Amino acid sequence: MEEKTKTASNTVFVLLNQSSFLDSMIAPLLPVHKTRGIINVEFAIYPVLGWFLAICNFVIIRQWSTQAKRILNRTDKFLKSGGNMIISIEGKRSKDGKLNEYKKGPVVMAINSQSDIVPFIIEGAYESLPYKSLYTQPGNIKIKLLNPISTIGMTYNNRNELNNLLKSIAHENGLK
Repeated sequence: MEEKTKTASNTVFVLLNQSSFLDSMIAPLLPVHKTRGIINVEFAIYPVLGWFLAICNFVIIRQWSTQAKRILNRTDKFLKSGGNMIISIEGKRSKDGKLNEYKKGPVVMAINSQSDIVPFIIEGAYESLPYKSLYTQPGNIKIKLLNPISTIGMTYNNRNELNNLLKSIAHENGLK
C-alpha cells in the first residue's frame, strides 16, 4: 500500500463489497492511523469479535434512520479533527457474493466533512467464508485500495452522483 494511505487523515475508507464475515476482521488491518469504523448493533453483540471492535472505538449504529443520522453527524467532528473512518457502503453482508444496494450514509458523511473517499475492495473473502458458513476455506484474500475521490466543494445534492460513481468503480473492478 502506498505511503499516502499510511498517513491519511480526514479520509473515509469505503468498502465497496461486503461479502463475508471476514471483511470485519480484514478492514481494520488497513495501515491507517487514528481510525474508527462503523458497525451495526447486531454485529457488535457477536461474542469476541463484535465486542473487540466495540472496545476498539468502532462506532455502533442501529439501522434506524434517526439514530443513524445522529451517529453519522458525530463522525463529522472526528473526521474534521484528522480522524479516518472505515465503513461498508452496503451496510450488510452479501448472501450470494453479489453487491447489495448501496447506502448513502458513507457518501453523506464524506461530503459533510469534506473528506476524501478511498474506495477499497476485499477480494477472496466470500470464497474463504461464504454467508452462513461456519468454517473457513483456504484461499487468498487481497485488499485493493483504489484512487482517492475528493469531496471538496461537493454538497448534499451531490450524494446520488457520488454513490453512482462508487457503484461504477465497483463494476469496473469486476464486482456485480
